[in-house]
Amino acid sequence: MEQAYETFEHEGYTIEIWPDGNVENPLKEDEGTLGEWCIFHRRYDIGNSERTATCQEDVTRHTEELQAHCEKTGSILLPVYMYDHSGVVLSLESFHGRLPQGHAEFDSFQCGWVLIDRDKTKKLLCARAFNEVIKKKARENIEGELTVLNQWLSGDVWGYVIKDKDGEQVDSCWNYYGLDTVRDEAKASVNGEIEYQKQEAEKRQPSLPFKE
Repeated sequence: MEQAYETFEHEGYTIEIWPDGNVENPLKEDEGTLGEWCIFHRRYDIGNSERTATCQEDVTRHTEELQAHCEKTGSILLPVYMYDHSGVVLSLESFHGRLPQGHAEFDSFQCGWVLIDRDKTKKLLCARAFNEVIKKKARENIEGELTVLNQWLSGDVWGYVIKDKDGEQVDSCWNYYGLDTVRDEAKASVNGEIEYQKQEAEKRQPSLPFKE
């Protein structure tokens, strides 16, 4: 029988935290994703780009296309690195010098690119120009997308189930990234349920007769 990852009490309610194993690639699910993540790997479907590769020639061709696009439009192309050892982690910086001796050399490599397209960035960030301020914001967005992607890859996606004192389920919600986030959202849901029950109780109270 499956068990919750953790269970705790809050304001008289029981909160169960469960892993959410039915989450699709967040880069593909979110229409507001800024980066075009071109990840070239035979075993992993991680990116959101239509530029796929089955051989080194494909990787070379796509890389040349991306570089030419950036030279023409002023868009930004950042390398993406992978550490593949008992799980997958992505980074915008090389893992060399950041891992135990030997690990980076054998288990990490550049696995692709992320394109910060000038026109798409201006549209999503409601900007008139692709200046340094907008480029900085775009980079922050990309780092946020990377964080979410790594959470998805590591299984750091959760849902909650809330039960009352009788063990009856009163609420549940899923697709939260990070344990702190799902805990806070579950507590907020309990607080909202308490306020709702309070308002309903007040509606059921008989009104006092008016005396002139």
